[in-house]
Amino acid sequence: MSWKGIGAAFALVVATIGACSLFIPVPTDEYSNGAVVTDDGGTVVSAPGDAEAGSSTLPSADCDASFCEHFDDGSLGSKWDRKETHFAELTLALSTIGPPNALEMHLPKQPAGNRREAFLEKRIPTPKHARCAFDVLVAKLPEGSEDAELLGLRAKTKDAADYTTLVKVGREWSVRDEADGASSIASAVAEQVPVTGKWTHVVLDVEPGKTATLDVDGKTTALTLRPFAAETMTLTLGETGDSDPSEVTVLFDDVSCSFTQ
Repeated sequence: MSWKGIGAAFALVVATIGACSLFIPVPTDEYSNGAVVTDDGGTVVSAPGDAEAGSSTLPSADCDASFCEHFDDGSLGSKWDRKETHFAELTLALSTIGPPNALEMHLPKQPAGNRREAFLEKRIPTPKHARCAFDVLVAKLPEGSEDAELLGLRAKTKDAADYTTLVKVGREWSVRDEADGASSIASAVAEQVPVTGKWTHVVLDVEPGKTATLDVDGKTTALTLRPFAAETMTLTLGETGDSDPSEVTVLFDDVSCSFTQ
């Protein structure tokens, strides 16, 4: 073949490859849509499709639990069904325990009565047993008798009543049992005293409607829960609503939860 013929053949190959490349699919970020800015300045981000509860709580290659969040992959909140802030902030910050990222929750100082919210929420299958572990660094503690919510398991019954098991931090670490319409809130306090600037490993072990055990750096405390029959459940990370005035800053990392049916 002449050099002219070789050149023509080469041009044909290049043109063919270029034409084929037009049909290569380009990945899209499925979580780039769905952000809503509310009238009061808060934001709500929901994953598209309104997937059924527990649809994304299967173990993956880098997670041997039902759900893991290290805050190192994807955009903030992309593994959750809801992200909400109001008079407060959720941002990614440098992690010194599981680099590169941690979740930072900042509740700025506010006039008393302003309701602050900064949390992620995920629908989960209603379990017979749930175990959630996470690392937390309290950079700025609540003042006085105030506290801040860290992690919660929230159940809704057939009659739409809410039953919640919460991990909170203030002058002490505590696990709490709350219910709609209940006049009393049961709580149990861990022996460990919160220390600012120190990473702490926290584990919440729950049999919904029966018992909850809180483990803080190896020291445990148990709490008997109100009985209920859950229809749906959600996992929350962060403060779902308080009206305390003092400033609070908390970092979260390496969240893992296992749900047993």
